[in-house]
Amino acid sequence: MGNNYKNNKILETENEIGFETKIKIEAIAKQILRDMGIKIHYLGFKYWITAIYITLDIELSNKPNLRMMELYYMVSKKHRTTASKVERAMRYAYETTTIDLKQYFNVTYTINNTALLFLLVEAVKDKLYIQSNTIMDLPKIMDCNKNSAKQIITPI
Repeated sequence: MGNNYKNNKILETENEIGFETKIKIEAIAKQILRDMGIKIHYLGFKYWITAIYITLDIELSNKPNLRMMELYYMVSKKHRTTASKVERAMRYAYETTTIDLKQYFNVTYTINNTALLFLLVEAVKDKLYIQSNTIMDLPKIMDCNKNSAKQIITPI
């Protein structure tokens, strides 16, 4: 009987840590999306937040890689809609922004849903790493000069 109580307490603690991390991820994702110029009343805004959280959850728990169609399906299931509507709403959300996303993220390639998800997930991971070194296990080295600053992620 005492063992069950101890096991339940451990599970509750893990859930609280997971919940706190989810709140942090959502807050950071919302801020980045707002900074990009995505309007918060668009459905795509909510879908991007969900997609970022699902992707980070899969990465942090070392699950197998995820394809975009599977991600659209998971987001649509959570929001009770279809995968095609999720994809369209996510695309519309960033296509209507007033800023140039290539310049915002300092990239030269075409930005589509997959590329934007990758960029957003990396931005959220960077901010999470800054807030708490315990979430990410990759050390980061800052390479700064007077013209620009860029981050280099060094593998272990």
